[in-house]
Amino acid sequence: MSLLRQGKAQVLSIYIGESDQWNGNTLYVEIMEFLRKNGCAGATVTRAIAGYGAGVRLHEQKAWQLTSDAPVMILSLIHI
Repeated sequence: MSLLRQGKAQVLSIYIGESDQWNGNTLYVEIMEFLRKNGCAGATVTRAIAGYGAGVRLHEQKAWQLTSDAPVMILSLIHI
């Protein structure tokens, strides 16, 4: 049995804040569960050092901060 699927696929990139919530749970965990339950080939969550979005507000991690709203990127491979 091969772990690799053959055929066309697209990469889905989702950018959110680390502290974002959905129904009282961490948003990136909820998104990962959704992707897994819907048959996506895999997904990875990466915490960024710095970034900004449409609001142009800079989010950056400082060494002395214990909590932050660091940018989080979720990458997933979706077979089409």
